[in-house]
Amino acid sequence: MPQLSIIIPTKDRHLIFNETLHRAYLAIEGLDIEIIVVNDSKTQGVEVPVSFNKVHVINNPEQGVASARNNGAAIAQSSLLLFLDDDMWISAELINKTLQLNAEHPQAIFNFNWEYPNELRKKIQLQPFGRFLESIHFTTMKGWCRGMDWHEDKMFPTTGLAGATLLIPKEIYFNVNGYDASFPLAGAEDHDFSVRLIRAGYKAYIYPMIKAWHNEVNKTSLRGFLQRTYNNAITHRHAANIGYQELIVRYSPLKKGVYTLMRLLNSPILFITDHWLNFRMFDFLYFRLCHLLVGFYIYKGYHNMPFGK
Repeated sequence: MPQLSIIIPTKDRHLIFNETLHRAYLAIEGLDIEIIVVNDSKTQGVEVPVSFNKVHVINNPEQGVASARNNGAAIAQSSLLLFLDDDMWISAELINKTLQLNAEHPQAIFNFNWEYPNELRKKIQLQPFGRFLESIHFTTMKGWCRGMDWHEDKMFPTTGLAGATLLIPKEIYFNVNGYDASFPLAGAEDHDFSVRLIRAGYKAYIYPMIKAWHNEVNKTSLRGFLQRTYNNAITHRHAANIGYQELIVRYSPLKKGVYTLMRLLNSPILFITDHWLNFRMFDFLYFRLCHLLVGFYIYKGYHNMPFGK
């Protein structure tokens, strides 16, 4: 039996996925670890080098990331699972730490810290939308965890896990029936999974001292980010519909009026942002437009309005 099963769902992101897979394979060199790739695409296959004999590929055509994780876990040979997003780079140090943490805390679940790779952070600083991402602290896990009691030098408990770097014993995973495959896209499926784990009495932690690198090169354009925001809002509405009252979003009449007007202004504002001059002195105005668009696309996704209208 392998020491660890790494499960990587992927869909139509060949260049990003290939880099992730090569780095993961290098990280497990010399260890008895398998990698399970779950291809969620209907139209494109996944190519794996012939020499990567520890990699298994299964197909899960357009059933969603929650379903992909479940199907990967179902065929995993190890009693310990590490879920990775297909844009998450890992190291041998992180792999060794997963085995150590499980040996020391066999009934615990962990997320690992992450940041954008240094080269990506340098690159996005050269364009206004990249600076917007930095301004909303979107390029680090710590930034995503605003409001949490974050620690740099010790593991600490969390009630909000993410599948991007999720270490969990297989038995615990199936004790709570894995991810809810009714979630159509990535987003609030993590919230649902975390709540069910905590309710079942399991302990979850963030381990901040070792980082993965989040290679989100396809999310560093405004339009790509808006698509992600829209998809995430769809999943939040689904979570609200199945009983998560804390994820219900209520809009005041004023906001509804603003977003109704935005249906007319959306295209002109996108045109302006597409052709924005790259001067840092104008970043404040650009950031305001980005915030307006993000709010509008959350509204559209939550109310199931077509993305492009």
